[in-house]
Amino acid sequence: MKNPLALIIILTITKANADSIYEQADCRKTESDAKIEIYANGALYQLENNSKTCDRYYSFIDSGDGSMVILAGPSSDELGINAQNEVYLATSGSRKAIYIGSVPVRSDFIENKTFRDIAQVGGSLFETIYIIKDGKLTTAYPGYEFIFSDEQCIYNNEKSKKCTTLTGTYENPICAWQSGERKLLAKKERCEDLRDNIDSRLGK
Repeated sequence: MKNPLALIIILTITKANADSIYEQADCRKTESDAKIEIYANGALYQLENNSKTCDRYYSFIDSGDGSMVILAGPSSDELGINAQNEVYLATSGSRKAIYIGSVPVRSDFIENKTFRDIAQVGGSLFETIYIIKDGKLTTAYPGYEFIFSDEQCIYNNEKSKKCTTLTGTYENPICAWQSGERKLLAKKERCEDLRDNIDSRLGK
């Protein structure tokens, strides 16, 4: 491989996500076997999707406001770079968990009803924030890209007519954000935690 740093990051991201931040839930069949119930944090929840079976991997996390977030994900032998967790939300006091969308399995639950996904594509790290708001899962705008080993044509700002070809390196990375089909230059400070993400995985 031409880029050993890229290989190291791929391997360390895989290892880092082997340890889930979510607690495992217990899947139980009902007496009729027609439905399942998810036992999480001392309570039983019924998933909105009646087609689900106990062959999925179920986990949960307390959202911080009394509601419960339940995840239905692939089994360990089905995990891959594009593996997704289905997200179900049971509002405070409810025992019915409603499907609201999906997030990558590698995503971290960083604060109240917020997931953060960091994915590597080529010589860039991409950050995507997912927020549960008003009972729906939405993607925060904009998403940011940390370019540490790639060449991109980037616009200086939203008023720029032409982009400039810039090369990001580990020593001199580029922070950018997406606006439609265009990549715009962002302040390096905005991507500092993405730099820290690489360094922590590399043990720097």
